[in-house]
Amino acid sequence: MQDTEKLPLVPAQLAVLLRPEFILLDLQERKKLPALRELFTTLQHHPALPRPEAFFRELLARERITNTALGNGLAMPHARTDLCEDIVIAVGRSAEGIDYDAPDGQPVRLVFMLGTPQRALTRYHQLVVGLARMLNRSANRERLLAATGDAEFIRVLGTLRC
Repeated sequence: MQDTEKLPLVPAQLAVLLRPEFILLDLQERKKLPALRELFTTLQHHPALPRPEAFFRELLARERITNTALGNGLAMPHARTDLCEDIVIAVGRSAEGIDYDAPDGQPVRLVFMLGTPQRALTRYHQLVVGLARMLNRSANRERLLAATGDAEFIRVLGTLRC
Protein backbone atom coordinates (compact mmCIF):
# COMPACT_ATOMS: atom_id res chain seq x y z
CA MET A 1 0.00 0.00 0.00
CA GLN A 2 1.33 3.45 -0.93
CA ASP A 3 1.70 6.33 1.48
CA THR A 4 -0.74 8.87 0.03
CA GLU A 5 0.82 11.67 2.10
CA LYS A 6 3.84 11.53 -0.24
CA LEU A 7 1.90 11.46 -3.50
CA PRO A 8 1.01 14.61 -5.45
CA LEU A 9 -2.60 15.65 -5.35
CA VAL A 10 -4.47 14.05 -8.19
CA PRO A 11 -6.65 16.18 -10.47
CA ALA A 12 -9.87 14.98 -8.83
CA GLN A 13 -8.63 16.20 -5.45
CA LEU A 14 -7.72 19.58 -6.95
CA ALA A 15 -11.17 19.88 -8.51
CA VAL A 16 -12.77 19.37 -5.08
CA LEU A 17 -10.72 22.26 -3.64
CA LEU A 18 -11.72 24.69 -6.41
CA ARG A 19 -15.14 26.34 -6.35
CA PRO A 20 -16.81 28.34 -9.16
CA GLU A 21 -16.76 31.60 -7.20
CA PHE A 22 -12.94 31.46 -7.16
CA ILE A 23 -12.57 31.22 -10.94
CA LEU A 24 -12.21 34.14 -13.37
CA LEU A 25 -12.12 32.84 -16.92
CA ASP A 26 -11.90 36.31 -18.42
CA LEU A 27 -9.13 38.20 -16.63
CA GLN A 28 -9.02 41.69 -18.10
CA GLU A 29 -5.74 43.01 -16.71
CA ARG A 30 -2.68 42.52 -18.93
CA LYS A 31 0.08 43.33 -16.42
CA LYS A 32 1.21 41.04 -13.62
CA LEU A 33 0.34 42.96 -10.43
CA PRO A 34 -3.04 44.29 -11.60
CA ALA A 35 -3.94 40.79 -12.86
CA LEU A 36 -3.01 39.27 -9.49
CA ARG A 37 -5.15 41.90 -7.73
CA GLU A 38 -8.05 41.16 -10.11
CA LEU A 39 -7.84 37.43 -9.43
CA PHE A 40 -7.42 37.99 -5.69
CA THR A 41 -10.79 39.77 -5.55
CA THR A 42 -12.41 36.33 -5.86
CA LEU A 43 -10.76 35.26 -2.58
CA GLN A 44 -11.68 38.31 -0.51
CA HIS A 45 -14.59 36.51 1.17
CA HIS A 46 -13.06 33.03 1.31
CA PRO A 47 -13.94 31.48 4.68
CA ALA A 48 -10.35 30.18 5.13
CA LEU A 49 -8.91 33.73 4.83
CA PRO A 50 -9.90 35.76 7.89
CA ARG A 51 -7.44 38.52 6.89
CA PRO A 52 -7.50 38.47 3.08
CA GLU A 53 -5.49 41.66 2.48
CA ALA A 54 -2.70 40.44 4.76
CA PHE A 55 -2.66 37.17 2.80
CA PHE A 56 -2.43 39.08 -0.47
CA ARG A 57 0.48 41.18 0.83
CA GLU A 58 2.29 37.99 1.82
CA LEU A 59 1.60 36.46 -1.60
CA LEU A 60 3.06 39.56 -3.28
CA ALA A 61 6.10 39.48 -0.99
CA ARG A 62 6.70 35.89 -2.11
CA GLU A 63 6.29 36.99 -5.73
CA ARG A 64 8.96 39.68 -5.27
CA ILE A 65 11.42 37.03 -4.06
CA THR A 66 10.81 34.67 -7.00
CA ASN A 67 8.68 35.17 -10.08
CA THR A 68 6.10 32.38 -10.13
CA ALA A 69 5.69 32.22 -13.91
CA LEU A 70 6.55 28.67 -14.96
CA GLY A 71 6.63 29.11 -18.73
CA ASN A 72 4.16 27.58 -21.19
CA GLY A 73 1.63 30.31 -20.37
CA LEU A 74 1.39 29.37 -16.67
CA ALA A 75 1.91 31.12 -13.35
CA MET A 76 1.43 29.75 -9.86
CA PRO A 77 1.60 32.58 -7.29
CA HIS A 78 1.52 30.91 -3.89
CA ALA A 79 2.16 31.40 -0.21
CA ARG A 80 2.44 29.04 2.72
CA THR A 81 1.23 31.12 5.63
CA ASP A 82 -0.69 31.04 8.88
CA LEU A 83 -2.97 33.63 7.32
CA CYS A 84 -4.72 30.64 5.64
CA GLU A 85 -6.84 28.39 7.81
CA ASP A 86 -7.09 25.84 5.00
CA ILE A 87 -5.98 25.44 1.38
CA VAL A 88 -7.31 28.18 -0.90
CA ILE A 89 -7.20 28.17 -4.69
CA ALA A 90 -8.27 30.75 -7.23
CA VAL A 91 -7.84 30.36 -10.98
CA GLY A 92 -7.66 33.05 -13.61
CA ARG A 93 -7.53 32.71 -17.35
CA SER A 94 -6.58 35.39 -19.83
CA ALA A 95 -7.40 35.16 -23.52
CA GLU A 96 -4.96 37.97 -24.35
CA GLY A 97 -2.24 36.86 -21.95
CA ILE A 98 -0.56 38.64 -19.06
CA ASP A 99 2.90 40.23 -19.19
CA TYR A 100 4.38 38.27 -16.29
CA ASP A 101 8.11 38.23 -17.14
CA ALA A 102 7.94 34.48 -17.72
CA PRO A 103 11.24 32.64 -18.23
CA ASP A 104 10.24 31.68 -21.78
CA GLY A 105 9.11 35.24 -22.60
CA GLN A 106 5.56 34.08 -23.34
CA PRO A 107 2.47 35.74 -21.85
CA VAL A 108 0.70 33.92 -19.02
CA ARG A 109 -2.78 32.66 -19.83
CA LEU A 110 -3.51 30.47 -16.77
CA VAL A 111 -2.90 31.65 -13.20
CA PHE A 112 -3.36 29.32 -10.24
CA MET A 113 -3.28 31.38 -7.01
CA LEU A 114 -2.65 29.17 -3.98
CA GLY A 115 -2.51 29.56 -0.25
CA THR A 116 -1.82 26.86 2.33
CA PRO A 117 -1.40 26.94 6.10
CA GLN A 118 2.16 26.78 7.47
CA ARG A 119 1.37 23.51 9.24
CA ALA A 120 0.31 21.87 5.95
CA LEU A 121 3.78 21.41 4.45
CA THR A 122 2.98 18.02 2.93
CA ARG A 123 -0.31 19.23 1.41
CA TYR A 124 1.47 22.34 0.09
CA HIS A 125 4.08 20.23 -1.69
CA GLN A 126 1.40 17.86 -3.00
CA LEU A 127 -0.56 20.77 -4.39
CA VAL A 128 2.34 22.57 -6.04
CA VAL A 129 3.93 19.39 -7.45
CA GLY A 130 0.59 17.96 -8.58
CA LEU A 131 -0.41 21.16 -10.38
CA ALA A 132 3.00 21.64 -11.99
CA ARG A 133 3.07 18.04 -13.20
CA MET A 134 -0.46 18.19 -14.54
CA LEU A 135 -0.02 21.57 -16.25
CA ASN A 136 3.27 20.56 -17.81
CA ARG A 137 1.26 18.60 -20.38
CA SER A 138 0.20 20.80 -23.31
CA ALA A 139 -2.98 18.75 -23.86
CA ASN A 140 -4.07 19.51 -20.29
CA ARG A 141 -3.41 23.23 -20.69
CA GLU A 142 -5.36 23.29 -23.96
CA ARG A 143 -8.36 21.59 -22.37
CA LEU A 144 -8.40 24.14 -19.54
CA LEU A 145 -8.02 27.02 -21.99
CA ALA A 146 -10.96 25.68 -24.00
CA ALA A 147 -13.36 25.22 -21.05
CA THR A 148 -16.44 27.37 -21.63
CA GLY A 149 -17.51 28.03 -18.05
CA ASP A 150 -16.58 27.63 -14.39
CA ALA A 151 -18.35 24.29 -13.95
CA GLU A 152 -16.76 22.89 -17.12
CA PHE A 153 -13.34 24.16 -16.01
CA ILE A 154 -13.67 22.27 -12.71
CA ARG A 155 -14.99 19.16 -14.49
CA VAL A 156 -12.07 19.23 -16.95
CA LEU A 157 -9.58 19.81 -14.12
CA GLY A 158 -10.90 16.73 -12.37
CA THR A 159 -10.31 14.53 -15.43
CA LEU A 160 -6.80 15.65 -16.42
CA ARG A 161 -3.96 13.16 -16.56
CA CYS A 162 -0.74 13.75 -14.63
